[in-house]
Order: sequence, then C-alpha cells, then structure tokens
Amino acid sequence: MAQQTFSGVPGDFTAGQVLTAADMDLLREFLLYLIKDGDETDTGEVSPLILDLNDNRVGVNTDAPAHELDVQATGDTVIRVKSNATGVDADDDATLIIDCADTGESVISFQQDGVEKADIHWFSAGEPDLNIRTASGTDGVIDFQPNGTLALRVAADGNVGIGGVTAPGSLLHVEGAGGTFPMIQLHSTNSDRAYLNITNSTTGAGYDNGLLLGVASTEEVLIHNRENTHIAFATNDTERMRLGSSGRLYVNTTNNPSTDAWLNVKTADGTKPCLNMYQVSSTAGHNLLTIYSDVGGSETQVVIVEADGGFQSAADSYGPITSDQRLKTVEACRDYFDDLMELEVVNFQFTKRFVPTIVPTLDDEGNPVLDDDGEAVMEEHPTEGEFVDRDPADYSPKQLGLVAQQVEPHIPGLVKTNDYGVKTLKTSVLIPMLLQAVQTLSARIEALEA
Repeated sequence: MAQQTFSGVPGDFTAGQVLTAADMDLLREFLLYLIKDGDETDTGEVSPLILDLNDNRVGVNTDAPAHELDVQATGDTVIRVKSNATGVDADDDATLIIDCADTGESVISFQQDGVEKADIHWFSAGEPDLNIRTASGTDGVIDFQPNGTLALRVAADGNVGIGGVTAPGSLLHVEGAGGTFPMIQLHSTNSDRAYLNITNSTTGAGYDNGLLLGVASTEEVLIHNRENTHIAFATNDTERMRLGSSGRLYVNTTNNPSTDAWLNVKTADGTKPCLNMYQVSSTAGHNLLTIYSDVGGSETQVVIVEADGGFQSAADSYGPITSDQRLKTVEACRDYFDDLMELEVVNFQFTKRFVPTIVPTLDDEGNPVLDDDGEAVMEEHPTEGEFVDRDPADYSPKQLGLVAQQVEPHIPGLVKTNDYGVKTLKTSVLIPMLLQAVQTLSARIEALEA
C-alpha cells in the first residue's frame, strides 16, 4: 500500500454516526497525523508507521513490512517494552511473550542482512526443549556474562570455558585464582557418596565402569578402577608407580623384578638408595621395620629392625646364605691368620653422625629447579657432607668391634667406602676367616703335641 500524507484534521464525530468513505479517509489521515510529530502544517511528511491492511502487517520505517511487525531504522534500532511503576496493584513487570501453538515453535532469531546467525528456539512438539544456538558455519560462540564479566563460554567446537576462558582447549576448561574455596566442588546433599565417574568406549558407559573418584558415606576417599587393569601414577609424563589389578605395587618399574612380590621397587640411579625408611621418633625401643608371618602362629613377628639399628630374628638367626657349590667357582684362599692377629678389638660408641650437604636441585641445563612457590627444590649432594656431633642422649650403647680404618691396611676386602667416603665393615666375612684361624691354631697345637 502507498504511504499516506496528512491533508487536514477531520471534523467532530457524534455517537452513533455512520461514517462515510470520505469520513474513513479523514479518520485514517488523522491517525497518521497522530503517528507523526503532530505538525499539521507539514503536509509532505512521511509517516514512520505503515498499516498494511491487505496482509495485516505493521511496518515501522518500511512501506513493505515482511512480518506482522517489521521495524527498520538507519543505525541502532531499539524496541522497548516498559512498565510504569504505578500499574495495577503496583505490578510493574515488563514481559515479552512469544506464544506458539501446541505443535509449533517459539523462536527469537538473530540475523545479519537477512541471514540467520543465531537463535533461541523452543520446540513444543515431541520432546519439548529449549535451544540456544549459533548457525552452522558462523564459528560463533555463546557467552554468559553476569555483571558484564565473561563467566562461561561455549566455543564453536563445543568446548566449554568457565572463569573467563576465551579459548577453551578441552571439553571443559576451568580457570580462576586459587584460594580458600575450591575451583570445582561436588557435594551430595544427603549422607550418600558423592563421586565422579570417568569412562570411555572401551570401558563402557555404566556407573560401574571406568574410574570412580569420590567420597563414601563413611567419609572414606575413593579411587576405584572398576576395570581389571592397573592404576598408573606418573610425574613429568613418566610412569613412576603402578598399582596392579591384583593389588601388587610397583615403584619405578612395571614388572621388574618379575616376581609375585606385593611390593616391587627399582632404581635406575646407582647413586641413590632403592628404599629409605625413616623413624622420626628418637625412642630407641620403637621399631623401624617389623615383618610378620603366620609361620609359628598367626601374625607372628619374625624380623624386627629397631630404630637404633638393632636386628632381631625370631629364629635367633640372620638367616641362611646361598652356598650351593653348583652356583660357585671355588678356589683356595690365602692364610689370613697373621692379618687377623694385627686387628685391634675395641669398645666403642657412635657419638657422631654423617649429614650429606643439602644443595639446590639442577635441571639438565644446570639451572635450579623451582617449586610452585618459586623456591629452589633442594636435595642431598651425592658426594659431599660432614660429620656432626650427636646429642649425648643419642649416643649408641657401648659395643665391641673393629675400626674400619685399622682393618683396611691388613684386609682391605673387609672394608667398603661409599661415595661420601664413609667406611663400613663386612663383619660377616670375618666368620670364615676366624674359622680358618682356629684351624691354623689347631694344626699348630697338634704339631706341638706330636
């Protein structure tokens, strides 16, 4: 329909008056006058509101409305729905209602130059659902910004970022400053367990598949592998410890030694101990290691290593040493009698201890390794240290024995020196030497008695 211009104010109408065609034309022109700015002298002004009575459409700033309400403008275009605070019963809600038929759809479509880019879509037919989506091929994101700050983003590839993440690199990417409160929290509102279940196409998607992490109703922390496989623990992208499906534990190894032992520990660094045990208590009666067996009775202590270094065996024996001739190449040994006679038996106490020097850990390029707080990671120097005095209360009991430095010139094979220069004595090797000495003395006595 053609746009209308104002051509004069119609006269008064009385109640019950039948309007003629000319009256209707005047009334239409008057309505158009009201829609304009009220300047009746500007008879050439074009109305911004177009009533298309043929298609029952209303256009604002367009003479060809394409929809029931078609609003166009140059520059920003705003449609305002405002409620006055003095409404009925002081109800000042402002509501925009999009109401579809029983099997229809309610849509808010966002377009650019007539091309749809995104929409909010309500499907009432079938399984009702609400979709917030961007059009295919737009590479668009969906942002949620409470208080004007990005809180959640759904990227075009389906990844979700929480906490201001603009380019989430995984299906769920959470960032935020650490503090008193957790970044992610799972909380069960009843006394039942709360857990996270992780599965894939191999494990199956059931709640009893894959990996379960959580807290039981008894407050126990749960790490459950629901599959008949191991659990691996790794640092620096290298596996360090493995808990096998049968319950066996492997440290720094996956199958070596290949035995049925429940604890398997391996080290590839010859300068470091394979296993350290440290008893913090200074009470000498405390045990550093206790080994139990059902041989001789249920849960019987069979081996005890005390905190002061004492060793106890339930059989009063240090245990058998492998001595099968089939495993040995045997040759005669020299006579150690004269060397043994040079050894000095002394009483002694341990009054000092050796302490390795603590130095920063260095990376492959020789730079200090820092922890999460920026502090240097420290470790024991492999070859340097010092002897320090023990507190008198920590002196060992008086013992009878030998001194390595006095033995070494005579029988050097009995003495071992570690990387720190600390010497130890293989006292068990003295037993066959002493037996040899007894045999030598016995032969001499027999020769004298002959």
